[in-house]
Amino acid sequence: AEAIRDDVVGLLRETAPDTPVSQLPDVPTLVYTAAKSLPRQLRDQPGLHAELLYTLGNVLRDMGDLPHSEALLKEAETITMNLPAESPVRVATEVGMTRTLVRRSDYDGAARRIAALLAIPARQLPEDDPRAELLKIGMVVADGRGQMDLAVSRGREMLDAYRADCAAGRRCDELSSATHDFASVLLDADRIAEAQTLADETLRLRLHGATPMNLANAYDLQSKIALYRGELGVADLDARKTATLVNSLGNGLKRKPLEPQIQRIEVLLAEERAGEGEASIAALLATQRARKASRCELAWTEMQQARDELLLERSQDAAATAATAVGDGNSCHRDIVRDVTVTLAELVRGRALAATGDIASAAAIHAAASKRSATVHADDPLSWPLYLVESMRLATALGRPGDAAGDARTLIAALDRAASPATHPWRIEAQLALAAASADPSARAAIGSPAFDASLAKIR
Repeated sequence: AEAIRDDVVGLLRETAPDTPVSQLPDVPTLVYTAAKSLPRQLRDQPGLHAELLYTLGNVLRDMGDLPHSEALLKEAETITMNLPAESPVRVATEVGMTRTLVRRSDYDGAARRIAALLAIPARQLPEDDPRAELLKIGMVVADGRGQMDLAVSRGREMLDAYRADCAAGRRCDELSSATHDFASVLLDADRIAEAQTLADETLRLRLHGATPMNLANAYDLQSKIALYRGELGVADLDARKTATLVNSLGNGLKRKPLEPQIQRIEVLLAEERAGEGEASIAALLATQRARKASRCELAWTEMQQARDELLLERSQDAAATAATAVGDGNSCHRDIVRDVTVTLAELVRGRALAATGDIASAAAIHAAASKRSATVHADDPLSWPLYLVESMRLATALGRPGDAAGDARTLIAALDRAASPATHPWRIEAQLALAAASADPSARAAIGSPAFDASLAKIR
């Protein structure tokens, strides 16, 4: 301990008071430098050495320095590789590395490590890394790999373990994180009703005594479910609550999450409030560019912008913006993110091209995108209804009522599973598409029925 203290003090002394601000090291650099310059005598104590390395590696991950976090944890892995698998220092090292790999979206590397950790009998695991926590990590990894049945199975086992612990008076403060994370996975697995139940439990657990950020995450989850179900007022209100809670932290967050803004834009687009959407999208893009966001991160916002431009009847602009979104989406290194983002951006681009009169190009886009429904549903069920409505709109623009009706039936079935209300705008749009494709006069007559008109009036 004294050697470590002296080493850190020495590093701080090297940063003299008169050092120009431009030459001051940032905190992650200082932490990594400290780790790489640990006293030589410490290297004769491999257990302590590895413990320090994985601790500093975890600190760097939390600071967002993922490359250096992984480097230190790899070094700790090398030191602990000859220790028993259930050794506390080895388990902690592997857990730290798995978390860092998840943050880097390296789900294959994370899967190999979490499988080895879950193979350790629960009674042999150290108290700091219980099986419930390993199951939670395993659930996230399976979700990231698109293995939804495995993710849900691990989630159920994980939640049972947390509930048992809390019933025994242990770790009750962690139960809301378990319900929140499992609800998010259920949402990804297109199990909306179950997700809603756990999201409600999460909010009840966090309404008293939770940190603003934890409460914000609970409202963000509620907003996503409400948006999927077409409860747009609820989705908008919960997104606003999320933003208010995040903003209440002031400068306490180095980088405030942008999800509340993205969520509100989706509500504005669903309600066809194009003017407000345009302003919100411009503000979001400005923030992302100021943060030097990756092309992949920009792609979704650009796709939103193209949809908004279509609402504003600026089809040439929409075609150009959607093309940019396609190009930026193709830069995403995760297959799931790339496939979903690019497919949606292509559909929007197809609609824009059809509006400009380039029917041939729009038809080619529709032919390619129509083969990806199953892929989008498997990769991201939460985005699947958007895929269906955009595909339906493109088919309608191309004068293909049969194709539009097929998307409409699938969309209505998805909304039914989510118990979406009759006032969902996409449900009404799908009903119109079905009526347009039907040779049955009664189907068209239903469009003017009192029930239909009442639903339409609620949307207006």
